[in-house]
Amino acid sequence: AHVTLFFYNFFIIFSFSVFFFFLMIRRPPRSTLFPYTTLFRSAVIGGIPYYLNQFDSKRSLWENISEEILNPYSMLFSEGEFLLKQEFNQISTYTSILQQIASGRTEINEIRNQLSNHGDISSYMKNLREIDLIERRIPLFDNLIKSRKGRYYLKDNYLNFWFRYVFPNQGDILSSTKSEVIDKIKDDFSNYMGRMFESIIEELLESIPLTARGNLPFKPLEVGRWWHKGIEFDLIGKNGDKFLFIEIKWQVLTDIDVARIYSNLKKKVEKTNFNGDMYYLIIARKAIISEYKFNRNQFLIDLPSMRQWFTEV
Repeated sequence: AHVTLFFYNFFIIFSFSVFFFFLMIRRPPRSTLFPYTTLFRSAVIGGIPYYLNQFDSKRSLWENISEEILNPYSMLFSEGEFLLKQEFNQISTYTSILQQIASGRTEINEIRNQLSNHGDISSYMKNLREIDLIERRIPLFDNLIKSRKGRYYLKDNYLNFWFRYVFPNQGDILSSTKSEVIDKIKDDFSNYMGRMFESIIEELLESIPLTARGNLPFKPLEVGRWWHKGIEFDLIGKNGDKFLFIEIKWQVLTDIDVARIYSNLKKKVEKTNFNGDMYYLIIARKAIISEYKFNRNQFLIDLPSMRQWFTEV
């Protein structure tokens, strides 16, 4: 009886340990998303504890990138290739596909057109999905089975960073021109952060409780990206017959910028078939507003105000 009880207790503890382990590798603690320094870190290194532990909290972001990612002797330098070699014998086509996705080419035709052989890559895409490196996403409200508008994204932030910046620059890093690589990354980093900011905001909007609604007109029950025939919204939130059309900008916005974005959002909505109560939300890195007069259906949130907005998350 004692032996049976021992194994029962061991099974329960082991099960909970496995559960919390996978919970931890799925996403970072919420506190790692704010303020700016940890937002940057989340966009670069993601939420897997193994990756996070490679960064030294006493160093700046760029010092960590230099010493822990762009260092040929570091654990993270060859991570992308290492993961692929655990799964496949030949990885050249896989690395090329992932580089294209990390660079912002997310539709299968534009990915294929960038590859040297231009052959069918559907089997490669299927394999990458099966090992959970990429995901296929469709517009919000589309039928998962019938939709032909799929776009592909890397699921892990660090691998996104690695295939965008490390993989295509390995030769320069190994030839002792690392400083030039860092300069190239810095030149493009705002573009990269723009994409990562959208993903982080989507995750936050999906998880906020009703009591933390803050500056939102309503709590969205459905949140996702939407695109159709040249019209695209960074995110749409929906609850019943209420729609929230969201533009996300990793920029410092002024009155003129805000007026222009609201106008463009409204024009795009008018070209769609959405019916209901329409609301418009801008989420920005920072907003400096002095004179703009908001309508009742216009909302704006920036990072400084977002900290308070998500205190209950």
